[in-house]
Amino acid sequence: MKLLITGATGLVGDAVLRLSLQRPDILSIVSLGRRMTGLSSPKLTEVAVEDFLNLAPARPHLAGVDICIHCLAAYRGRVGGHAYQQITIGYLDALIREMEIASPEMAFCYFSAEGARRDGRSWVPALNVKGRAERRVSDARFPRKYFFRPGYIRPSRPRANPVFYDPLMTPVFRLVPTIGIESSDLARAMIETGLNDPRPEAILGNREMRALCS
Repeated sequence: MKLLITGATGLVGDAVLRLSLQRPDILSIVSLGRRMTGLSSPKLTEVAVEDFLNLAPARPHLAGVDICIHCLAAYRGRVGGHAYQQITIGYLDALIREMEIASPEMAFCYFSAEGARRDGRSWVPALNVKGRAERRVSDARFPRKYFFRPGYIRPSRPRANPVFYDPLMTPVFRLVPTIGIESSDLARAMIETGLNDPRPEAILGNREMRALCS
């Protein structure tokens, strides 16, 4: 089984990569990112990407992928509107176009967000952008496509870039865990779904993802 991960230096991508490295059923891992993860394994190949709108230099590594877990994302509060759309939709579109040629039979797992609206009717602009990204994945020619919509993601490991709301949300999460999911559990749900879910398309919220990890 060959796995492709994007955004492996982020909170969710890091959890996906670490868990994948431990699994004997995943034999080969390709990580696309601007920075190296600092992890090492005989089955891990890291590919530095200078421009995610042009993945031509990564093509030698994209064939034969069985599952792609796309974790490359940005916090809207840290980037401008144009940059957020380019990262969320532009980079995604470039990846899909490459993978439809290189590995058209793979499963695609997309890291979305709770409240994403494909109809563009959310009062939160970022959730409408996520919805447009989901539509792009849904329109792709891959035989299996999965959308993961977590609420609050509680870090299982310290974040590389801390966010201000963790100290506020952590005690709330302990009291009401249904509002979100641990980053390690989200990673496990993505991997298990990509490996074993036979459905052609599915949206998984907090409850469905947590059930996969119980």
